[in-house]
Amino acid sequence: MKYSVGRACGFSLVEVALALGIVSFCLLSMLSLFAIGLESGRRAEQETFLSEIAVRIFNEEMIGSVSHYPDSGFITSEGIISPDDGAYAYEIGLESFADPGIGPVSENLSRLSIIFRWPVGAEPANQQTLLFQTAIPRKTTPPAAPEP
Repeated sequence: MKYSVGRACGFSLVEVALALGIVSFCLLSMLSLFAIGLESGRRAEQETFLSEIAVRIFNEEMIGSVSHYPDSGFITSEGIISPDDGAYAYEIGLESFADPGIGPVSENLSRLSIIFRWPVGAEPANQQTLLFQTAIPRKTTPPAAPEP
């Protein structure tokens, strides 16, 4: 093996700078994806929390006990309904569901809608909105029994 005198082995400064540039670009790209992943996880957690509350309200409406919910109000981050303040605002709407395309079955249905908005107090353009809807049997009062 021949050794040249005066020539050192190793990487040049340009090669080291180029390698550091590539590594730093990759790390910054991964950090930006990490922030996006955290935001997606937070959003999924909020949607799951609100969907559990919506399912609870839908189930209670199916058995006929939703009347204790006001048409609008607030929900705390613990899931407690509050008339004054909370992390999420909600509105409940119940409307008739008559769709001629479905046929006579739709005459016996109502549409129950729940809209959640957060953060409370933010401008409407900056709020996030989540809508849940379901069709439920229309509540009808039974006919009065004929008097004898």
